[in-house]
Amino acid sequence: MSELASPQLSWKENKTPVSDRFDDVYFSADDGIAESLYVFIHGCGMPEAFEGKNAFTVGETGFGTGLNFLLTWKEWREAKTDCQLHYISVEAFPLSKEELAQAYQTFEGLDEYGEEFLKHYPVNAAGFHHIVLDEGRVKLTLMFGEAAEMFAQVEGEVDAWYLDGFAPSKNPEMWRAEVFEQLGRLSKEGAIISTFTAAGFVKRGLQAVGFEMRKRNGYGRKRESLIGALKVSNKQLKNKWYFKPLKSFVKQKIAVIGGGIAGALTARRLLQDGHEVVIFERNDQAGLEGSGNRMGLIKPRVSLDRGFNIKAYLSAVSFYDNLDIDVWKGPRGIFELAKDSADVLRHKMVMEKNILPSSEIRHLSKEEASEMMGTEMQGGGLWFPNAGYVEPSNLCQALTSKMDIRTGVTITKISKQDDQWQLLSGEDIVFEGDAVVMATAGENAALNDYCDLAMRARRGQVSYVKATKQSEKLKYPLTGGGYLLPCVEGEHIIGATFEHWKDFFEKSYTEVTEVSHEKNREKLKTFFPDMEFEFICGRASMRAMTPDHNPIVGPIYSKDWYVKEYSAFMHGPRAKNFAPAEYVEGLYVICGLGARGMQTAPLLADVLSSYIAGTHCPVENRYREMLHPARSLMREIKKAKP
Repeated sequence: MSELASPQLSWKENKTPVSDRFDDVYFSADDGIAESLYVFIHGCGMPEAFEGKNAFTVGETGFGTGLNFLLTWKEWREAKTDCQLHYISVEAFPLSKEELAQAYQTFEGLDEYGEEFLKHYPVNAAGFHHIVLDEGRVKLTLMFGEAAEMFAQVEGEVDAWYLDGFAPSKNPEMWRAEVFEQLGRLSKEGAIISTFTAAGFVKRGLQAVGFEMRKRNGYGRKRESLIGALKVSNKQLKNKWYFKPLKSFVKQKIAVIGGGIAGALTARRLLQDGHEVVIFERNDQAGLEGSGNRMGLIKPRVSLDRGFNIKAYLSAVSFYDNLDIDVWKGPRGIFELAKDSADVLRHKMVMEKNILPSSEIRHLSKEEASEMMGTEMQGGGLWFPNAGYVEPSNLCQALTSKMDIRTGVTITKISKQDDQWQLLSGEDIVFEGDAVVMATAGENAALNDYCDLAMRARRGQVSYVKATKQSEKLKYPLTGGGYLLPCVEGEHIIGATFEHWKDFFEKSYTEVTEVSHEKNREKLKTFFPDMEFEFICGRASMRAMTPDHNPIVGPIYSKDWYVKEYSAFMHGPRAKNFAPAEYVEGLYVICGLGARGMQTAPLLADVLSSYIAGTHCPVENRYREMLHPARSLMREIKKAKP
């Protein structure tokens, strides 16, 4: 997740951006907009190409200033089409938000688009960044990193390609055979490809991966440029047991079971995708169970592997910042105390390895932390300036307030009759439609007859304590083996316990116990060892965890089919020519979000929607496979223990 190098920007005649690193302009100094329209947007047949399609995907090498994206977005909107626009672009040397804003001052007619895009522009961190615009109908996957490496992590199909890196003579890395191979792999049959260059090796490289190329008139001073279409597709699937089906987008009638944060955000995304969505919630309102605590932290779990959690954290911060609901409570910022020597070493390594961009993390000494937090800290630690906390239950209710949500309805059975899914509540059929999403935390086993999802129940109790004269000075949330929130109306929230629980369906976990209060008292002693607090009451709920601590997101599979098809996998992935995974058509799951559902749910909802739509996944393929519902079964098959 380390920051990427700067393109070393300068300006030609104070209006045209130039990369001193590559000694090349980002677009024509004569008329960059006209050049982009001719070579890329109109060259690839837009806006006419949107006609008759429910979704259209553009791929691009070299995001640069984002000019091509903004123009494509504008052409799409002005076409007044029902087609969704998906855009995948790569950039190894990203510009800063301030540099983009300066470039946009010269983009005539794009003010509205540039201003909106800059609100969502990601921090400088390597990897995929998923940006959703125009009420969910425009989706940009902006990949910061080397082109071949980034495209290798994409699973999807592209309708049109813009090849717009710096000139081949200036930036040969962007025009390598490895990049061309990825373009061929990701292209639909008939996909259009256009570029400003007419270099012979580019033409030959694209022909080698199946494109039929020809020359046409170039723009402005360029005599010729290249354009072509994919004629021969040669797709090779890896890890077929985690295969992601690609299909034409079709609007569907979908039921979401569960009105917690996972269900609410999934329903929101599916509605924005154009589906008809109904939520079924067994309580009298959304967000009363695992998503029912007074407050939920949005804070990264920093580890040295730069894993999915940090990606989800950055995505969540951007999502909540731009949500049309007032989400954040209290001032922004969270401090993580280094409570022992192991934490001190871990924090030191986190800072040295640039696990987070410098804008997102800072190390504080004990003195600096005490001043920042408003009261004496027991040591130094990590400061996350953009972290914060939200009210989970209120957020779920706000999200679902304008949705079709059926409260007080307990779904007891899911069945399929012909091509339609049915939901039953007792003897009553309460839903018939095309697809069902189970967002029921750890209770999926009661509804899913097709496979076993490895889930673990972990009880968590928070305690409400009276603030002292010293603790009421605390300005920001304090974490480190637990968390303590600043006082509100004279009370702190301290939590949360992490207790093994045998059965999700045994509901006595909701009882608040003195034993759990005592565990939270020990957490308090970490923060304020000499201070006594009066415990008032508390709340207990259940976390749905997985053995590997990663959520489960994707299509439901048949265990019988998997075991039959992949049993030879115990002898290695090359033991036979395995078939691509088959799934239970129209049945999906999002669960196992654990203690970080508020943080992971926004991005996970986008991942799930890509399965249902058949479009490319908004996260790297290695993370998609890490979240796959069949991953635990495949580990068991490998060990010959299905």
